[in-house]
Parts: sequence; structure tokens; C-alpha cells
Amino acid sequence: MKNNKYISILIVLAILLASISGTYAADDDKTVIELRAGISQVCVNGNYSNVTEPPYISDGTFMVPLEWFSETIGGEIAKISVGSERVIYGSNMAEITIGQTDYTKNYEEKTMPVAPTQKNNITMVPVDFISSIFPVNITNDIDRGTLKIVLEDDGALNDLSFLTGGISTPKIGNSYFGWSLSIPSGSRVISNSFKSDLIQITNEGRGLYLEIKVETKKGRTLSQYSNTFKLENSTEESNLNLKAKVPYFESLGISEYDEPTRTRIYDKGQYFYSLTIGCYDGSVSSKHLMSDKYYSDIISSFNLEYKGNVKGIQDLSKVVNGKVSYYNYISFSTRNKYLSWVMDVPANWNNLQIGSDQLTTFLGIDTKHYVQVAVNSLGEKTLGQYVENIKKGYDKNFSPKAYTFVSTGERSLAKTTAKNLKFKIKQGAKSYIIDEYYLQKGSFVYEISLKLPEKEYLKEKNEYLNTVDKISFFSENGDKLLDEINNFNASKEDDRVSLNDKLFNYVNKAYKWNLKIPGYWTDTSAFNTIQFSNPNSNAFIMIEAIPSTPESKNLPDKEKFFLSAIMSATGFKLTSKSTVSDKGTKVRNYIYRVEDEEQDLYGTAQIHVFEKGSYSYFFMSFMPELTATDKAVKEVNDIWKAFTITK
Repeated sequence: MKNNKYISILIVLAILLASISGTYAADDDKTVIELRAGISQVCVNGNYSNVTEPPYISDGTFMVPLEWFSETIGGEIAKISVGSERVIYGSNMAEITIGQTDYTKNYEEKTMPVAPTQKNNITMVPVDFISSIFPVNITNDIDRGTLKIVLEDDGALNDLSFLTGGISTPKIGNSYFGWSLSIPSGSRVISNSFKSDLIQITNEGRGLYLEIKVETKKGRTLSQYSNTFKLENSTEESNLNLKAKVPYFESLGISEYDEPTRTRIYDKGQYFYSLTIGCYDGSVSSKHLMSDKYYSDIISSFNLEYKGNVKGIQDLSKVVNGKVSYYNYISFSTRNKYLSWVMDVPANWNNLQIGSDQLTTFLGIDTKHYVQVAVNSLGEKTLGQYVENIKKGYDKNFSPKAYTFVSTGERSLAKTTAKNLKFKIKQGAKSYIIDEYYLQKGSFVYEISLKLPEKEYLKEKNEYLNTVDKISFFSENGDKLLDEINNFNASKEDDRVSLNDKLFNYVNKAYKWNLKIPGYWTDTSAFNTIQFSNPNSNAFIMIEAIPSTPESKNLPDKEKFFLSAIMSATGFKLTSKSTVSDKGTKVRNYIYRVEDEEQDLYGTAQIHVFEKGSYSYFFMSFMPELTATDKAVKEVNDIWKAFTITK
């Protein structure tokens, strides 16, 4: 069975880990890199891999592997002499020498806080050097040993530096969402989402950035939205003005990068319009952003009456006749980027970003109404055999309580004949139709799926199919992409717990525990959290252990562990709680019913917490509702029974 269907292990893990670690999914215009000192595993846009030489801390400064970082974000490294290297990114060029803090950037003398070094032939540089050469935002916690680097993609962005005149003259706008804004001269757009509902602008001369975000209300009031904003952001002062001609909420605060910000959120029509102005060079405070007339004039210039075709306003909207083109690129490294397909979708659709890997994309209104497009290698099978294997996997691994097969067939789609599978799934109290189409283009198979509520399927399916019918496929560099897809699929085997499927005795010496687990489960551990996943049922297990201290013993279970925040996560409802004698101690058991429509997440979570010896343990299993067969449930329960504390 393929792993990109409906509830994926990696989707679930990403949702849960994001909810407890503050990690967010990168949008199409950002590269988010997360590292930890002394740990080889790194995370780039939610995908985990390993570096040859892990980052470390020297004299209070993070040291990062230069070649790996440069390759990850598309820079160039050249050896110019023994111990000297040249770094090139965009218009920036720097030359460094191993062991020396002095370096040149664009032929100007600069100084690093710590000299570059080489470890096992890998050049390590201070993160301060990274921020001086690359357009990144950096957040680090020396005490915890964590580092986050966010790169804004300048790849194909519009330059607004030609705009001249006073602050009230140069303007940008969005004719689809109906706003315009005066901006300082010399500003440029650094990010524009695929349907222009999120636009980011920077003005390097003044150290400012602007962000305009448009979000559908989804039944929320401005008061509710402002309360959520205050919970999710560091807010110093705020004001809710419901009597204004266009009601708004305003806030002063600090961004996740410790930058002062001022945000105003307007309530108009079906949208919330959020305008943020921030300062990234430390020259002003958040209070200054509020009190200074210059910044207030920028905020006040935001207009919600723009309809397009106004002289002096550059329209940044990508929407044409109610449609927006979505370009799907696949990239397994910064060296190669492949345009796989393009589809014109309604402007009210979103990139739902719930794909388990970059081969899968979800576009639609929400997680109840969407189109999923996945790209894969057909291999040596015929299309009919490929689809037959998919069907067998569903029948084997889907629970009859949540899955009902409807039909097979064929139809013309995207100028070719597509194989069709149709079935019904139950999520919570609602039923959905999954309508899948499999198309062959050369050695590739495209899996296109519709998900719609059963009661709405007949009425809405043609609108979705008409959109899909106009999809365009691209085969340039197809052989190279095919090789990379095959290598990617083969690499998944490396994550197996064991080479054979028999029970494997997994031993964790650091925290003195072991368990028996089938060899086909995968070890998807990230940082200090142990994670096992079943590629067939999409069940997973997460384990955390911490030293037992007087302080930790007095903490409630909801606060004791890094993973404890799962117990308060959205959609988790406690259904039972008990304490039993097990494993030679008292074990506290919690069972949660999980129903999160926003994240398309349904199932049962069981959490076991106990203390034994020198450690406290947190053992969690999650079983998706769709794959909760008797066999899959028993398998997870047997793994917990086999979990043993060793001496």
C-alpha cells in the first residue's frame, strides 16, 4: 500500500511535533532549517536527513557545516587556496580562511566572532557568518542547543526598487483581494504565495519588512481571531476597535526572531486582512513603530477599496479570471528542480500542505474538499497491475468499520484514459467519497484523488474533475527525475527496524529500555524523541524518557515531558484514565479520542506514563481510524506489552 493516502505517518508526526515544538510548516517561499548541537540529524522543511559533521557550540556561538548549508540553500563554494574558500550567493561573495576570524565580504573587511575550523575535512563556520552572507533569519537557544535558520526565497521575485517619490506615492496592490498599500522607495517583494494571499516586502535601506496576509474568516469573529493571535504571538500591547468604519485589531509585539513588530488586522467581508510592519536591524522598538508618524503613515495607507487598473499601483495579484496557476516543482536537492505539472485552480482553493512528501500535493478548500496529486514511478508493472496492487492494499489494511469499496472503472481525464477506484471512508461522524484516477505518462504514474463529503459528492464532483481535466504534465529531464524518485522510494527501506519482518529486539541503552517490534516498522526518530511507524497501518509509537528528579516528580504528567503537550493538543479528547500495576510499577494510562477536522486527523491515542529506576517514561501509540483493523490494533498493543525496563 502506498503511504500518501489520507492519513500518513509523517503527516501525523508533523502535526503533533509542530504542536509541541513550535515548528511550523514552511510555505512555498521559505526554506526552514532546524539543527541541534551535537546531533547529526537535521530537518529541512520537515524532511529529516543527516550531516557528516554535526553542528556544535564554540565560545557561545553555533558552528555550522558550511558546504552542507550552502548546498541546501543553493549557494556555491570554491576552494581558492589551501585553507581558503570563496562563498557565493546571489550578489554576495565572501572569502574565508581556516583559523582566521577576519574575512572579506564583497571586498570589504569583516570579522567573525569565532574562526572557521575544519573537522574531518568539513569546514565549520559560525552562524553569524551565515547570516552575513545569506538572506536568512536566525533563532537559536544556546542553553537548549537548538538553532533555526529561515531563508526567504528570492528566486523569481519582483523588484520594486524602481518606485520613487514620497511614502504616499509608490504603491502596491492586490486586485483580487482588494487592497493597496504605500511603501517606502527602494522596497522589493521577497515572497508572494501562489495565489498572493501572503506577500512579504523588505526595505533594506531602512531595515524594515512588511507582510500582508489575507485569511478567510471561516465563521470566526474579529474578537475570536484576535484572541487566537494573542495566544500564538508575543504581544506587548493590543487594542480592539470594533467601532471603526472597518473594525480592526492592533498589536505591538516581538516576532519569533526577536524583532519588534506592529500588526493591524482588519475585518471586512469574508476575510481578515493582516498588515505587519517590523524592523530587523534593531534600530527601532515596537513602541517606536506605534508612536512614530513615519510608520503610522504606512499603516494608515492600507486601503481596502482597490479593484485594479489604477495608475501608480503595481498589481501583485496572480489571480486571472478567478483562477490561479499552481506550478508543482519536485526537488530532492538544491541542485535539481523539476517542473512536474501545472494546474489552474479556483482562487478560493488553498495549498493545504498536508502531503507526507514532496511527491504529493493537496489543493482545495479545506481537508474535507480537496484534490490530491501524487507522482510516482510506474516501475515494471502495467498501469492495471499498479492499480490492482493499490486496491489490494486498501482491502488488506483499511478497517471495514471505516472503509467501503464502491467501484472500479475507466474514464477520459487530462487527454488520456485513467483507471478509477472509488470508495467511501468514515471519519468521525461523517462519510466521504474518495474518487481516485490513475494516469500513465511515459514511466510516470500520476495519482489524482478527489475527497468530498458523501452528501456533496454528486453536486460538486464535476467542478473538481473539470479543474483536474486541464492539468498539464511536463517531462523535461524526465529520466533524471525518474531516477531520483526511484532512489527516494528505495531509501525508505533504510528506515526499517530490521531487514526481515520478524520480531526485532530493539534496545535503548541510554534510557534502559527495550521492546520487541516487527522488522517492517520504520525508525523515524527525530532528535531526542524515539518514533516507530508502521508503513502498512500508519500507526506509530513515540517514546520519551527523562531523568527522575525531585522537580520532575512533582510535575503533572501534562507538563513533565517534551511530548506532554500532545495531551492538550487540538482535537484530543480524554475518554478514560486509570492507574494500574504493570512493569513492576504503577502506570498511569490515558486514552484519547482524536478528531481534528482542520488537520484531517482521526483515531485513538493511548499514553502510558510511569517512573522506574532513574527515569520517567512516556509511551504513546496512535492508531488511525481508517486502518484500525483488529490485527493492527493488536500489533500496537503487543508492542506496549513487550516494552520492558532493563537494569
